[in-house]
Amino acid sequence: MESMSVAEIIHHYFNRPGVGLQTKQSRLQHAIVDAMAEYRLQAGDQIPPEIDLSKILGVSLGTTQRSLGALARQGLLDRRQGKGTFVAENRIPEDELWHFRFFTDGLDPKYLTVFTKTLHAHLVTASGPWSTSLGLDRKGYVMIARVITVDGRRMCLSRIYLPATRFGSLVDGSMEGVDLSNMKLLLRRNFGVTNTFIEQTIHFTTIDTDDAEELNCDAGATAIVLTVYGHESDGSAISYHEILMPPNESILDLSYSGAPVKFGSFTKGIGKV
Repeated sequence: MESMSVAEIIHHYFNRPGVGLQTKQSRLQHAIVDAMAEYRLQAGDQIPPEIDLSKILGVSLGTTQRSLGALARQGLLDRRQGKGTFVAENRIPEDELWHFRFFTDGLDPKYLTVFTKTLHAHLVTASGPWSTSLGLDRKGYVMIARVITVDGRRMCLSRIYLPATRFGSLVDGSMEGVDLSNMKLLLRRNFGVTNTFIEQTIHFTTIDTDDAEELNCDAGATAIVLTVYGHESDGSAISYHEILMPPNESILDLSYSGAPVKFGSFTKGIGKV
């Protein structure tokens, strides 16, 4: 797939399994976003002309224009007068694993392998920082807890909160068996929702007994909590994400763009956990 043209990449994602219930406009938008999230489309890549892309995908010109226009308004595509449409240089969709990109210290740093395992998902009716961030939802909030294994070690606990009015089907049994390991792709593909931009804060906490058991570490140890606030293109809050990280020797990449860090340079947003 590395040798595919941009048109072939979009065609591949547009026709991937499991998209039959989406409208063609939604399928095209998600095809481009997913290809960007998985680095098949890179910043600066030129999207085929609208007429050509419409013929390749077998959709109307209007569908293509509306899809590309929506992505341009979200800042994901850059329309240049007289030149064409390009993948935006400074804004790509938030990929799920951006928050868990650890790399080794030393002369030859490398990104570490990451695996995500869902522990449980249930409805939360209590108030908390998630309700302050997401706003009042009378149906409550969907909470999905996961453990993140990095380089064979349980290194992070992840708790994602979503408003139940929009995402209650994740826990009411109607989507039983759905893969919750990559929430950003799940939200795009199943709900048509994209986290267009994020805000992040960091604070310290003490690890309690239950979390220490999940992470195979000592209770009472000091840990970092990375909180990620996800927003849609209109600025509305869509997700509240807490990531608990006990002390370790790996380096966490906190860069916003999602582009791989150039090792050897001291890039803003990188620090040891």
